[in-house]
Amino acid sequence: MTVPASASHQRDIFIVANNIDEIGGLQRVVHTLADGFAGRGHRVELIGVTPGPTGKGIVEGTTPYGRHVLRDSSTEGVHKPRRGGRPQAREVERLNQLFRTSRHGIVVVGQIFAMAWVAAADTRHLRTIGMSHESYEASRGITPTSRGSTRYDRIMRRYRDVDSFLVLTAEDAAKFVMDGLCNVGVMHNPLAVWPEQAASLDEPVVAAVGRLEIEKRYDRLIDAFALMAADRPEWTLSIYGEGSERAALEQRIRDRGLTGRARLEGATTDVQSVLTRASIVALSSEQEGLPLALAEAMAAGVPCVAFDCAPGIREIIRDEEDGLVVRLRDVPAMADALARLADDAELRRQMGRKARHNIARFRLEAVLDQWEQLFTMVER
Repeated sequence: MTVPASASHQRDIFIVANNIDEIGGLQRVVHTLADGFAGRGHRVELIGVTPGPTGKGIVEGTTPYGRHVLRDSSTEGVHKPRRGGRPQAREVERLNQLFRTSRHGIVVVGQIFAMAWVAAADTRHLRTIGMSHESYEASRGITPTSRGSTRYDRIMRRYRDVDSFLVLTAEDAAKFVMDGLCNVGVMHNPLAVWPEQAASLDEPVVAAVGRLEIEKRYDRLIDAFALMAADRPEWTLSIYGEGSERAALEQRIRDRGLTGRARLEGATTDVQSVLTRASIVALSSEQEGLPLALAEAMAAGVPCVAFDCAPGIREIIRDEEDGLVVRLRDVPAMADALARLADDAELRRQMGRKARHNIARFRLEAVLDQWEQLFTMVER
């Protein structure tokens, strides 16, 4: 239930992200926040600095807030927008035109890449809140799939002087504070919906949701499932998402003799239904921030198994209470954890009940209350 803001606390909120029309975790987050803020009576503008890969996606909703893309999609590639380079003067002016509609609003920058546009714009009359959705180690480029990343340099250069810089976990915040940032806070991503019914946990299905990219390491999940499934012929694996690793993963499924049992299901716009049909959700990533798919699964009462790839994993899962956390890259340990839940229906249900109870702290209204408190603080 949303609660309208009082007239004296209605705000102009500009949310700026890399793009707003792709189907992805960050896009779900910014759309959820925009919906929530609008539902509380704030005026919301959701802004993408580039078009998404297809120009079609979750932007096709009906919530009545402004949506804008700064870079003309007609100048971009059909399948993938140009992500390099710097904002052009005409794009910055379009952003300024939006910002000038408010005398004293708040800009929430959802991603580091998008901050280049905001930094080039005139925000002297606004408050600015920057966000990072990667772990500290991934930002530093010291995980195997983030090597060469420039995110850390951009954070230190562009977020040092914003009114607040938000990360996803207290552990990551402490590391940035040690590096000299004095404006760091913690904000969890909210759940878009809260399922009315929990999953039955009766179907012999392991599910995973995320882009088919190297950092998700679905090759390891397929290998773990092959070990677990050898003695459990009724169990299947469904991976939902699209990306550049599809062909390699299809080949790995064939190589492991899992054709028909492990499936790449493609992207889905109905994540909750996918998760509700599963009995176990697995996360095999090399790096993460605060993986929303885990929180969404737990809200549906589905126990999760995850590699311990970032502080955000243990921020979500309480190991041995509402899910299982295994050592990073330990494929046999992942297989054992999957087998343990597959073989013990009562353990699945017990962990599922606790997961649904514990993850309630990620419900939208609770997170929006924290945002309102932050807005009040930066406005002082």
